[in-house]
Amino acid sequence: MNLGAALIFTGDLKRARSLLEAALGSGDAEVVPMAQVNLGALALREGDLDRAHSLLEAALGAGDAQVVPMAQANLGALALREGDLERARSLLETALKSGHSRAVSMARVNLGALALREGDLDRARSLLEAALGSGDAQVVPMAQANLGALALRDGNVELGRSLLETALKSGHSRAVSMARVNLGALALRDGNVELGRSLLEAALGAGDAQVVPMAQVNLGALALRDGNVELGRSLLEAALGAGDAQVVPMAQANLGALALREGDLDRARSLLEDTLASDNCLVLRAARTTLGLVLMLKGEGETALPLLEAEARSGDHDQGPRAAYLLGELLRAQAESKRAKDAYTLAIDSGHFLWAPRARIDMASLLVTEGQLSEAQALLEPLVDISDTADLAADAKQAWNSLAMAFDTQRRYAEAVTAYTHVIRLCAAAPSRYTTGTARRSSSR
Repeated sequence: MNLGAALIFTGDLKRARSLLEAALGSGDAEVVPMAQVNLGALALREGDLDRAHSLLEAALGAGDAQVVPMAQANLGALALREGDLERARSLLETALKSGHSRAVSMARVNLGALALREGDLDRARSLLEAALGSGDAQVVPMAQANLGALALRDGNVELGRSLLETALKSGHSRAVSMARVNLGALALRDGNVELGRSLLEAALGAGDAQVVPMAQVNLGALALRDGNVELGRSLLEAALGAGDAQVVPMAQANLGALALREGDLDRARSLLEDTLASDNCLVLRAARTTLGLVLMLKGEGETALPLLEAEARSGDHDQGPRAAYLLGELLRAQAESKRAKDAYTLAIDSGHFLWAPRARIDMASLLVTEGQLSEAQALLEPLVDISDTADLAADAKQAWNSLAMAFDTQRRYAEAVTAYTHVIRLCAAAPSRYTTGTARRSSSR
């Protein structure tokens, strides 16, 4: 019996199961409760929740002083998985005070997960690090998974990735689900959409109440990105209603972006301001930039300015260029030409696939209005072969057409012909606004 429990501790689950099942079938009142609690813990690890519940409740009812704390700790973990937070807290706090070393380790890792969910990050870190140091094979994978999630929240991506990938390989069902949901979110951030989708759908399907809201918020954001607005809204609203302190700001940020997209600026502002009141660094940058855009659209440029200036120089690979582009737009609208060009240049220098070319187009348009036609042409030259993004091609076409007409006005006909030729080429990528025929007539002069 003791050997079976020790084998679980070291991770030799096959031998442990064989010995514990034999003990369970022995009918010996002194060993059956210990077999029940250890087999219940094993069933919980493997995701067999019905068997775990039955075995652990039986062990708890036996009243054995060595068994009860372990039953409490594992039933607390089961309640946490099922979303019964108050029962989980009560059982786990009792197990924590028991002094039983394995029960204390199990209580620590689950109370740490609960503290992380509720946003008490200092307590979460303390409990999870203590659990990680226990060496218990039942506990360490969950500590790794939760500390990985905490590292991502703190912005330490490489540490988070390392901890989560280790947890993913553990075979511990709850640790695997938590690793999947966080690695899925990380894959989306890195642009690996199909891997992200696969990991998140697997995590959602596991049904763990600790994991489901995070899967919902990320799959909701992905649905919006794919154009499936109603599915995205449904998933995000469900995630928002779960009350998870880590997930709620993410749901608010995405629902705020959706409200902006639908023209509800007041709701967008409210949701994004609520997001900024959190300390979840996973969404703060995007929320700050989007709120800057909302304020611009509401005519509150002076309030938007410090938000966009801070993000434009943040160094973030995605939100930095986006904020720099929006800052350029805001400063241009305020007739701050030099500062606008500086902001556009930040976006251009980032090389971002979307915001760098947009900044080129709009800065070139600004230069055309100022008569700096050669400088505008130099900015637009890299954009003569856009074919993968129709919206960018349409905007580039319009910018080239404006430049061509400006060259025409200055009687710089050779340069006008070159510009109109680019308009014709771009018509193939985005046949709108300006017809190929119009450009050809203009270029024939």
